[in-house]
Amino acid sequence: MKFTAPDGFVINPKIENSFVNKDGEMIAVAVLEHNKFKSYDDENKKLKAIRTIIPSTAQAEIDVRLVLESDPLRLVNLIENHIKSLGYKILNDEPNDNQRLSNNKLVKMTYKISYPAFRTPINAKEGKWLKNILFNNFKVNPVLIRTSGGSVPISPFVNNLGIPAIGIPTVNLDNNQHSPNENIRLGNYFNGIETFVSLLLEPFK
Repeated sequence: MKFTAPDGFVINPKIENSFVNKDGEMIAVAVLEHNKFKSYDDENKKLKAIRTIIPSTAQAEIDVRLVLESDPLRLVNLIENHIKSLGYKILNDEPNDNQRLSNNKLVKMTYKISYPAFRTPINAKEGKWLKNILFNNFKVNPVLIRTSGGSVPISPFVNNLGIPAIGIPTVNLDNNQHSPNENIRLGNYFNGIETFVSLLLEPFK
């Protein structure tokens, strides 16, 4: 299934079925397929066959990752307007028979705003302290990234309490995070332990 990028976004070459804009905001589309019917033998519970059926509905889940400057409602409106531009009528509830008869392109759209993004400036005193610890321990300058693409659910605490927070990834790039065969290299595991021991031993200045 192919998707068209909303206004202001372009196809993200790094992640399949996702789009990104100049501010780093990303929209990812996950298509949920429900077209397999499994038939079991009632007596011995063994699988007899898997049949492909034509589903009566199609469902897509859109995961929008925010940056600090993002307005969640603006992004929802962009998605909604894009769907409308393709000729679809958007509903808040399941369509009834009359709506189905009068419209051949119906979409039920719901959304939830979970939590905003957070960011601690790289040149903040916490960032400089952390950079020095990592350099002194590994003798290599760490890679500093302004904003992570992960949806770290600590932002309500960071933003409401006004405390700084910095993410320190320690896993290998091909670890299949949150996916089948999620893994971590032993080298990354031991380096991660060494990293956090160094942080706990160094007083904050």
